[in-house]
Amino acid sequence: MPKRRGEKARPSLPFGQTRGHPARQVDRGTSVGVVAPRKHWVDFYTPETWRDSSETTHHEVGGFRLNRESAAARVAIGDYLFCYVSEIAKFVGVVETLSLMDINHKRLWDETWPIRFDTKLLWKVENRSGLPLRAVLDHVGYTRTPRSYVVPTLQQLHRRDAEYILRWFEGMDSQGATVTRPSHVTA
Repeated sequence: MPKRRGEKARPSLPFGQTRGHPARQVDRGTSVGVVAPRKHWVDFYTPETWRDSSETTHHEVGGFRLNRESAAARVAIGDYLFCYVSEIAKFVGVVETLSLMDINHKRLWDETWPIRFDTKLLWKVENRSGLPLRAVLDHVGYTRTPRSYVVPTLQQLHRRDAEYILRWFEGMDSQGATVTRPSHVTA
């Protein structure tokens, strides 16, 4: 990946290590002591990147551009990423982060996507069955433009918004809709 003018080359870190703030590097599954509350983030996809992620890595890796490094450094193990597909304006999946941010410049999907997390798919619905962004905005009383709610990627969601989206996915599960849920995940 070519450097921008004035940008220093940054070496890749071993997987699971991050340049983020050490106090934010919390493993909610195994840590002893104070556990940070789970945070919820928007993971922005185009239809093409959603398809590529489904076909190649089965949502076991999340990738982001370098300009999202400061936001990615705040994502902790156990946080949820709500998968939003732009052109259809719907939430179509939820993944859980299993690692801290890693920087890796090897090609992933169709681009480099150097900021990476190990992830686990929790819910996935067909694009046509996804939760429309307008329904979320109407429910939470959001009054700004819809685009500002989901852009940029790795924008943290308010807790009430995240709870609404999670309840929707759980409801889809209980209604017998086509919901992909790996066998290791329970409601």
